[in-house]
Amino acid sequence: MRLPQGLLPRSRSGWTVAVGLALIAVSAAGLSIQYALGASPFNTVAIDEEQSAAADGVTRIEVFSNIGDVRVVTGGDAIRAKMTGKAEWSRRDEFRLTVSERDGRVIIKASRERKRRLVTVDPGHYKLLVEIPDRPYERVEIATVAADVEVADVRAAQLMIRAEHGDIETSRLAGSITARTVTGDIRLGVRNITEDIEAETVMGDILLIPDETPAALALDLKTLMGDEKVRLPGTALGARGEGTPTVKLTAEIGDLAVLAANAPAPANASGPDGD
Repeated sequence: MRLPQGLLPRSRSGWTVAVGLALIAVSAAGLSIQYALGASPFNTVAIDEEQSAAADGVTRIEVFSNIGDVRVVTGGDAIRAKMTGKAEWSRRDEFRLTVSERDGRVIIKASRERKRRLVTVDPGHYKLLVEIPDRPYERVEIATVAADVEVADVRAAQLMIRAEHGDIETSRLAGSITARTVTGDIRLGVRNITEDIEAETVMGDILLIPDETPAALALDLKTLMGDEKVRLPGTALGARGEGTPTVKLTAEIGDLAVLAANAPAPANASGPDGD
């Protein structure tokens, strides 16, 4: 069948426009069908997954997340991990949560393994909540790639917190603490300082606040570009010797502060404690 002469494009550019419009119409129809079937990138689904492990005999806990913020708290009788968020329907299988236990060691991993897609509206996001029984542990380790970390009320002989790109914030921790991030602020709230504490960031501020001020403390504060402030009334600073805990704070660009819980924050303080 031949189209009427008036409906035919009169030039090559006219044919190009006609073909382009036809392709757009086909694409729109395809997206409409995908949307109706729930497979469109505009369709989102909730991520809600939970796993647990028995806490009996567990002495070490390791938590890892690549792009989702992590919050670790105490409570309950078991070790529980919950991943929540949203993702495109076509990306729902890219999110993973695993909890494994072996020889007194529990490993929790949450991640999004992003795959290349022709069309992406929202790649998705998630948060990880970990709840552990309130008791002392030998070692608790938390690591992220591009996410913030929040830890509250955890007690361990060794606490290690690492974030390549993200803030670290803690409250009422107890034990020997190591906290490191490349770009991000570190705000360490601890019950007391009876063990060594080390915190390091390349670009960010570091603030250490003990609920109870120690009788004596060995301080090592180093920043290439930033201010240093120490407000610990009644604490003998610079003390050395057996039984004296050491606090080492290091930043290339950032302010460093060690403050008693009832001391006013520095006037130029920034980061997790806010301006």
